[in-house]
Amino acid sequence: MDQQSRQRLAQKVRALRDNTSQVEFAKTMGVRQSTIASWEKATNVPTLENIEKLAELSKQLPEEFLANIYGRTISTQECPTVAFAITTMDNQEIGCILMLIGQHFGGELPDDIEEKKLD
Repeated sequence: MDQQSRQRLAQKVRALRDNTSQVEFAKTMGVRQSTIASWEKATNVPTLENIEKLAELSKQLPEEFLANIYGRTISTQECPTVAFAITTMDNQEIGCILMLIGQHFGGELPDDIEEKKLD
């Protein structure tokens, strides 16, 4: 990661931490305070797992979060809530949604759809 991206990441971590202490934020993230300090000093970068946690705190998809860190943009601006919700669904829920979308656009649902519907 280049220095500019590290600096953007450091700023993002400080903004996410807001008025909480590094110790408190570290507990939220499941890391040590020294780890938060190293992110904020741009001397270290988070693991992918921690990038995902930071993205979630930012209410962004990990792809969006990373794109912003690298000075790029990807757009889920038209439906950020839906995009985030989909990332939290299991395969059965996504399958049901896809079948309903297919039905909406003229496809037929299988006869056993009643067994697969979400409550």
